[in-house]
Amino acid sequence: MSKWCNETWTEVVRKLNSDIYTGLKYNQIEKMRKKCGKNEIMIPKSKSFIILFLKALIQLWTLVIIVISVVLYFKFNSISSIILFIMAVLNAIIMSSYEYKDERRLSELQRIDSKECNVIRDRRNIVIPSEELVVGDIVFLEKGDIVPADLRIIESNSLKVVEGAVTGEGYTVEKYETKIEEKELSLSEMRNILFRSSVVLDGSATGIVITSGMDTQIANIISMLFEEKNTKNLLNKKITKIINKLAIVSLMLALVCFGILITFGVNFSSSLLFTLLFLTASVPEGINLIILLMFKIIFNNMKKRGVHFKNLSTLETLSQISVICLDKIGSLFEEEMKLEKVYSSEQYIDIYEEKVRLIEDKNYKLNSNIQRMLKIGLLCNDTKFNENEIVNPKQDLMEIALFQYGIENSINKVELELEQERILQIPFDTERRIMTTINKKADNKYRANVKGALDTLLGKCTYIVKNGVEMPITEEDIRNIKKADIKMSYESLSVIGFAYRDFNYEPSLKENIESNLVFVGIAGFKNPEKIDAKEVIQECKSIGIKPVIITEDNKITAFAQGKNVGLLDKQKQVLSGIEMDNMTEDELNRNLGFISVFSRINSNNKAKIAKFFKDNGAKILIQGTRITDLPALKIADVGVTSGKSNIVKNLSDIALKDVDFYNILEVLKESRKIINVLKKIILYLYTICAAQISFVFMCLVFNNQALINPFYILYINVITAVASSIALIFQYETENFSYKPLIINSNILKENKNSIIIKGFFIGVIAFIPCYIIKLVNTEFTNILAFTVLNLAILVLAYDFSDNYIFNSKISNFIMFFQVLIQLLAISLVYGINVFLNSIFWIYVLVALLVWISIITLFKIQRKNQELEF
Repeated sequence: MSKWCNETWTEVVRKLNSDIYTGLKYNQIEKMRKKCGKNEIMIPKSKSFIILFLKALIQLWTLVIIVISVVLYFKFNSISSIILFIMAVLNAIIMSSYEYKDERRLSELQRIDSKECNVIRDRRNIVIPSEELVVGDIVFLEKGDIVPADLRIIESNSLKVVEGAVTGEGYTVEKYETKIEEKELSLSEMRNILFRSSVVLDGSATGIVITSGMDTQIANIISMLFEEKNTKNLLNKKITKIINKLAIVSLMLALVCFGILITFGVNFSSSLLFTLLFLTASVPEGINLIILLMFKIIFNNMKKRGVHFKNLSTLETLSQISVICLDKIGSLFEEEMKLEKVYSSEQYIDIYEEKVRLIEDKNYKLNSNIQRMLKIGLLCNDTKFNENEIVNPKQDLMEIALFQYGIENSINKVELELEQERILQIPFDTERRIMTTINKKADNKYRANVKGALDTLLGKCTYIVKNGVEMPITEEDIRNIKKADIKMSYESLSVIGFAYRDFNYEPSLKENIESNLVFVGIAGFKNPEKIDAKEVIQECKSIGIKPVIITEDNKITAFAQGKNVGLLDKQKQVLSGIEMDNMTEDELNRNLGFISVFSRINSNNKAKIAKFFKDNGAKILIQGTRITDLPALKIADVGVTSGKSNIVKNLSDIALKDVDFYNILEVLKESRKIINVLKKIILYLYTICAAQISFVFMCLVFNNQALINPFYILYINVITAVASSIALIFQYETENFSYKPLIINSNILKENKNSIIIKGFFIGVIAFIPCYIIKLVNTEFTNILAFTVLNLAILVLAYDFSDNYIFNSKISNFIMFFQVLIQLLAISLVYGINVFLNSIFWIYVLVALLVWISIITLFKIQRKNQELEF
């Protein structure tokens, strides 16, 4: 898209074989339509919430719950059936709501298309359906029109548009037809392009279609959103898959159980009740509610710290990251620079020493070479004061440092620009790596002020100024300048060069302004490393994560800075963008794995880096801030941004206020803790299921009747399990994090099946034995004793899934204490004060719980000993 910005509209019209007066001829139109197709965007048809809800409702495990609720309603207990049905509907609503958010976002895009447009074809001004537009068509737009394709503006009249759907910026943008020189532009900086779906708020324009249909920018964004939608909420789908698999097993066992009972002469009602109890006990009805609450609790906590996650699946992927690739500035180095050293007229000048000299000697004036460079640096500079705050639209730290140094030495940029008005500008781009401004001097002559990368700048200089005298630059001068550059670079300084060229006339952008320059000098800027940079890199490596940084510095500075923070120790661990561009794919594959610092790379290089690590089995987190970074963000396992673009934020997995390496590492460690807690919750829920199945089975074998009803099982699955899981969630911050990344899948249950079965069996036995004994003495207490011991044993079980013997979180302990109070209140209200005050009842309860607590403590001691041995 940038190539159309960098050319005049006449060149664009010529290249597309069109004519602004006659438009395309009909034979041209047919050829273009065959080549490019119709001007249509294939937006996937969005699904309604009802469709998504029904899809979630027919999940196997949800259907099992519905069937149980229906049978219970007509055969046994209407209250339990209603609760079960509500849980099935609630689970379906939660599952469908995740997907509906994405569907709604895509459906909104269907309303941003133009139906008709005004064009000129074969000398005739006609209105055609927008889908018939082809590349090269000349289009007329007026106030209120929706732009029907991507257009290069030919002519504009007070044109103002809103293009938020494409750029993510919601404000009004002025557009014009003038050529833009800068090569790498964000979409919002392409002021001579009108994007499809933009709305003309004011003015009018004529434009030529440069891309249509699925080649337009909005189509690219829709494609990315759709692809990204298909990879979202994988964690929820994986959990659903686990539950469905176990639901199949439970259903088969329940049917076998029913058949055996009927075969052995158990009456139909009792057989059916045991089968329903078995099925109700085997399904964790509250799991989706737990995931939703987990999502809210953890993400709200993260938002307070300026970390915004797209979804719960991002947390799982983040916990598996093995490569972190961030921009140097902001991650390991401060977002500030200071002018440190200058080389000019064959002498080095230390800025600190110069400052001391100015303070000590009031008659001493700032070195003339520094003054000359500083004036170039201020005139070729976009920094300004905005409400008493220094602002640079490009966040160029060197420009800000020059601006601040000018203030310190009473050289005011505003006054300087009043004396030497800026006429023209050739912006910085990643190919030239230099910036030029043309300023009109007081004597009505003109000067090109140039600053930027020394390797580019030096090649354009034919003269050098020494002590105020211009002379031809020699090979020796060039060698000395390069030596100074290398010296400063090894001192970890970021180096740029300064030059100028005088004109007796006002130069045009059509001529080669950046040639025959006069070299003035180079300046070295210090970008201080963050206090904790070394410790962060050390910790990163210690937990098996490879740290990688991207910098705009040259290779030598990149090496020196990387070595200072412990990122690397060999220069061959630095790779530049130019080297990447000249490497074959095999060479890249052999080298990229060893690189720790990438110097001066572009967006294509960044995408190659992401692809390499991903193809080689690594999980990579990469940072991007511009629209041009979207391919890299899309390829990476986790894309992180701190940029202002809403489009980039929407397509990134994590948006942060501050992309600091320490913050990223802390969030990554927390993600491992969170996924570890999620794993524990899944194991806890299925251990509860095992405990209930064990208890029901013992009732069937040794008692020939159920001691608990479906309502009790639902209470445990919906109230106790959910509340205890929330307690575990609040506990996650104090838990030890795993150095080994965890993956949520069915292997979690396979690997821990023995633990689930054994603990479930113990709870079943401990709950059944007191009931069996008390039944011989007093049948009045049997049912409530069964529920009380079973429920309290499951409450105690939650502590077994913490690294500590008791929760460190006050909220977690309060939730557990509150559940005990609720149970006591329920006993006194439902069964009366006689049961509540019966000492025999509580002796059975306490003995059973003490036995279970002892068993759990032994389990925990054994586990801790195994961890110490490991």
